[in-house]
Amino acid sequence: MRRKLATLTLFFLAFGSTMSFADSPGAGGKKTGKVDRAKLFDRMDANGDGKLTKEEYRSFLESAKSKVQAKTGKAAKAGGKGGKLADKIFEMMDTNKDGVVSKEEFLKFDPSTARRAKGKGRKN
Repeated sequence: MRRKLATLTLFFLAFGSTMSFADSPGAGGKKTGKVDRAKLFDRMDANGDGKLTKEEYRSFLESAKSKVQAKTGKAAKAGGKGGKLADKIFEMMDTNKDGVVSKEEFLKFDPSTARRAKGKGRKN
């Protein structure tokens, strides 16, 4: 289950800027092929206070995982390090280390750095 959570975390962060949502039309009502990261943040921010808590972040990922499982009919395997990875990525987004991620921090976060949290990519 945690492995799926880790996969979804990386999916939303690494590919969020290039995947399309049904409710993100461009000019003329056509899909743009890009996610509005501000809208993604608003979806994650369950209480609408403009701050993303670790609990809201994990809850969103769990909900997304459940939707993927419902669509695919595949259950998540137990084990893995998904929870720790999600926490590490959250901490990477929280650049001022105040325990929450603001919309500004979320929008400035470079999703390619999430690969480093998983141990992939270039290490500087």
